[in-house]
Amino acid sequence: MKRNNIDPQRLTTPEKCAQIIPEAISYPAQNLRNLFELPVVFYALCLYLFVTAQVDAVYLGAAWVFFGFRVIHSAIHCSRNIVTLRFLAYMASALAVWFMVVRAALGFFA
Repeated sequence: MKRNNIDPQRLTTPEKCAQIIPEAISYPAQNLRNLFELPVVFYALCLYLFVTAQVDAVYLGAAWVFFGFRVIHSAIHCSRNIVTLRFLAYMASALAVWFMVVRAALGFFA
C-alpha cells in the first residue's frame, strides 16, 4: 500500500477494495472467502457422521469427490479463473455435499 500510495481508509469495505485492487490479486482472497461458505456444511456434516458412527464407503467417496472438486475450483479461481469451468467444479462439489446431507437426513429421520 505504501509503494502504490494507497490510503488504507479507502479500503473500508470489500467493494471499495475491489475498485482499487487488481483482479489477479483479489482472486486468492475471494477464493478463501468462498472456502467458508459451502464447506462449512461439509465440515459440520463430517463431524456429525463421525460422532454418530455413520461413516461408510459411500460417504467417504462423496467426501473425496467434494474435496477433489474444491481443489480444482480453487486452482481455477486462483489461476486462469475461467468462470464456466469454475462453476462446473463448484456444482460437482456442491452436488457431492448435498448428496451427503440428504443421505444423512434420510438416515436421521428413518
